[in-house]
Amino acid sequence: MKIRFILISTLLLSIFAFLWNALINLVILRYDNKSIELIHRSDMADKLWISIIVTIFISLLFTISYLKWRKTGTTLETITHSLFFTVLMGIVVDLNQYVQYAIPFSLIIKWFIFGIAEFILYGLILNFLYNRIKSK
Repeated sequence: MKIRFILISTLLLSIFAFLWNALINLVILRYDNKSIELIHRSDMADKLWISIIVTIFISLLFTISYLKWRKTGTTLETITHSLFFTVLMGIVVDLNQYVQYAIPFSLIIKWFIFGIAEFILYGLILNFLYNRIKSK
């Protein structure tokens, strides 16, 4: 069951992540993200494949850490794991970019808040899927 769960979960979370990030960055934060257009790579479209691989890898890591963290499968346990993962990613990604680039701190905060929602949703998706597969 573990391998099946990991493969299905990674696929589902990756698809969700692509849709979520498109909604957040291309729709909701599109005006905020204009403030960093000048630091984008001119060949960003050519490097999109790297972003796809990173997203799949993060989905895989989230799934594996969910399985290792999971003890009872409660919603509180799931949200706690999601918040832990969010803080880890927030420090590694959001805060690190603020340190390296001239990005408005208000944008970093928005990325982090949407990251909290994103990873909580990841956890709830996995919790639902785990219980669904387990009951079969």
